[in-house]
Amino acid sequence: MRDGNGDGGAGKNLGCFKAPQVRRCVKQSLLKAKEFALLAVKAYNDPATKMRSARFIVLMHIAWTYLFHAYFFSRGIKPIYTKGKRKSGRGVRYQRIDKDYRYWELAECVRQYFKDQNPPMKENLRLLIKLRRKVEHTTQWDLSDIDAQLFGELQANLLNFGRLLEQFSDGKFSIRDHLYLALQTGPYWTKEQRRASRPKDAQQLLDFLNNFRSSLSQEVWDSEEYSFRVFLVKMTGNPRKDAVAVEFIREEDMATPQDLQHLNVLIRERTIPVANRGYRKPKQVVEEVNKRLRGENLPRFNMHHHTQCWKMFKVRPPAGSKQPRRTRPEFCVYDEPNGDYLYTEAWVKKLVKYWRDLHKPDAKMGSEKPQR
Repeated sequence: MRDGNGDGGAGKNLGCFKAPQVRRCVKQSLLKAKEFALLAVKAYNDPATKMRSARFIVLMHIAWTYLFHAYFFSRGIKPIYTKGKRKSGRGVRYQRIDKDYRYWELAECVRQYFKDQNPPMKENLRLLIKLRRKVEHTTQWDLSDIDAQLFGELQANLLNFGRLLEQFSDGKFSIRDHLYLALQTGPYWTKEQRRASRPKDAQQLLDFLNNFRSSLSQEVWDSEEYSFRVFLVKMTGNPRKDAVAVEFIREEDMATPQDLQHLNVLIRERTIPVANRGYRKPKQVVEEVNKRLRGENLPRFNMHHHTQCWKMFKVRPPAGSKQPRRTRPEFCVYDEPNGDYLYTEAWVKKLVKYWRDLHKPDAKMGSEKPQR
């Protein structure tokens, strides 16, 4: 990622913004960024609110904007839209709205900061920006319907913010001392309970989210800067008196690969009481797709098409991969005892829609058509 554009230290090329004013802008922007981030966390963790994801997204959108403004000011860059040079030829004219400078919005800040690079953090921010637009412009959608599905991306967004806040302020500002794991009102929800509590309109939101995720590379999807996914495991035995109740452990910090394998086994035993419940084998997926498309006069979907589709949509790693668990979990999971892959209902629906759209009379024949 780019670290500024080489314009020098604070105060350079800022026109009427002298060094003291620039320092004040940086400090005020950092303070506001931190304040809005903490408000976002408070809003999300409030048990009395229903729109937790929407409130978090709107407030973090503001927090990130202030954070990037602080960064640009500190690098001697004025994050304000221009409208050309002055008539005298000296200096530039800046755009204004109601006599106030028109500062860069978050999308422009992201574009200017990352330039032509696309790290996982940038993709996470792109999702935040898109979701914020949904909150503002789409009245019939309620993000609270998919709170659980969004958690990983929102948690990663907050952690990314915390890291950059400390980096941009040389450690003078931080939110890590203010963040705690929220208390839970129940051990977990089953798939049936989550499905029953989700209204039909939520499927449109899930489709939007899954389409965005499908556009990501495997490297981005696997990164904790895009989505922070953790296991919450009930401790057994008799812990030490000084042991913490909750502890996050990075994969690379595991003493041995067997430790991670043991954790995966614990999770599998606790969260899947009936083995492979709700999942389909590839042959069953093909049969179900054809069943749902029956009577539509479309070419038959076969196993070869299925293979081409999971490769095209990067749903799972190729055969023989050293990382077989790196799947897109909303579509596919690795069945470790049997050494193969199982597919979800969401994958069946995606294939049905894809096959139907692909064979519409007006469909464009492009590179995404599987070879027969």
